[in-house]
Amino acid sequence: MLDERARAELLAAHPCRLTFTSQELCWQKQERVHSESDVRRIIEFCVGTAERLGSLSAEFQDREMSRALASGGYRGPSPDALRAAATSAREAGKAEVEELVAVRERRRQCLNIRARRSRELLSHRNDARARQDSNLRPAA
Repeated sequence: MLDERARAELLAAHPCRLTFTSQELCWQKQERVHSESDVRRIIEFCVGTAERLGSLSAEFQDREMSRALASGGYRGPSPDALRAAATSAREAGKAEVEELVAVRERRRQCLNIRARRSRELLSHRNDARARQDSNLRPAA
C-alpha cells in the first residue's frame, strides 16, 4: 500500500510504526527525536504521505463521481473541495514545524537563563566564602 518514498523513509527511521485511520496518520517511535532536521524530515514525511493518500482518495472520489454521474446523480464533496482540504493539511504541517522551532527557541532561552542564574549564584557563594575566609584569617 505504501509508495517507494514512504517505504524508504520508514526503513530509515526503523524501528517506527505508521498507522492510518479514516481521519489521521500516526507516526510512532519508541525513542525521542532530538535533531531539528530529523523532526522536520518526519513532519514533512507525514504531511507528504497524507497528501499522497489524499490525492489517492481524490482519484477514488473522481472515479466514484464519474460512476455516479453515469448512473444519474452524485452526492458528496467536489474534487476541488477535497484538493483544498489536502492543501490545508500541507499548510498545517508547515505551521507545526514553525511552532516546533519557536518552542525549541523558547526552551533554549529558558535554559540559557537558568545557566546564567546558576553561574551568578555560584559566583555569589564563592564571593561569600572568600569574605568569610578573609574574616577568619588572623590579622597580620
